[in-house]
Amino acid sequence: MTDRRPVDLLRCPFCVSALDGDAAATVRCERGHAFDANRRGYLTLFPRKRPNVRGDTTAMLAARERVLDSAAYLALREAVAEAVATDAPEHVVVADLGCGTGQYAVSALARLDDPAGAVVADLSSDAVRLAVRRLRGASVPVAVGVVLDLWSPLPLASGAFDRVLNVFAPRNLPEFARILAPGGRLVTVIPADDHLAELRAGGAMIDVRAGKREQVLSDAAAAGLRLVDSVHVAGELAPTAQLVDDLVAMGPSAHHPRGDRPTTGELPPRISTAVDVLVLARAV
Repeated sequence: MTDRRPVDLLRCPFCVSALDGDAAATVRCERGHAFDANRRGYLTLFPRKRPNVRGDTTAMLAARERVLDSAAYLALREAVAEAVATDAPEHVVVADLGCGTGQYAVSALARLDDPAGAVVADLSSDAVRLAVRRLRGASVPVAVGVVLDLWSPLPLASGAFDRVLNVFAPRNLPEFARILAPGGRLVTVIPADDHLAELRAGGAMIDVRAGKREQVLSDAAAAGLRLVDSVHVAGELAPTAQLVDDLVAMGPSAHHPRGDRPTTGELPPRISTAVDVLVLARAV
């Protein structure tokens, strides 16, 4: 990407044409559709029909920041970073789709020898703002923040990304395959059946859909992505009332409350974490 501009990673969300201009100011396509970056320097590239769903709130993101700094989740961040860095080409361009706080993206970029560019994108403008701010401390020449809808055609250029990162976020696998460069890899993280089982059993969190891994792999194959590696990351958390609150508040369970969270006297002796890091490659 050494000879490409940040805008070259993007495309018009209305007509899918290439964009031109300054990604930190105004970009426009050949048909005249124009988009202005906000004062914090990131773009909103929604399709004409904006999604009628909620993005992560500042409270959810604050809870996630605290949890991702815990020992069990630091191990997951390391596993994700290792998956991104393995067999990476020179001057890697990374997209973190469903970036949340940006902590996974920054950990991954720190493992790369010479990353050339990164796009952090999320439905939540609060998340993109936070991730862009965090990226400014990373050694990456080009950092672009985009507010988008992961379920729509992505406003990202075809074949532009060597690595796509997708952690506990919606998976638009056909679009992920489209934006990957030949030989590029998608690193996606999904919960195993027993992830946070103690909280799910108590009704504090929504359940993990049975057969999730198999369904993801089937959908990936249909999108032209093949599994090249899989790492299971498991650990335990020592529960506190604050940690339980944060675990429930940081993810989709915050949008779908199912019952009372356990009080300090009702906390389980431990909380299990178990996730799968799947590495999927686009055929050359």
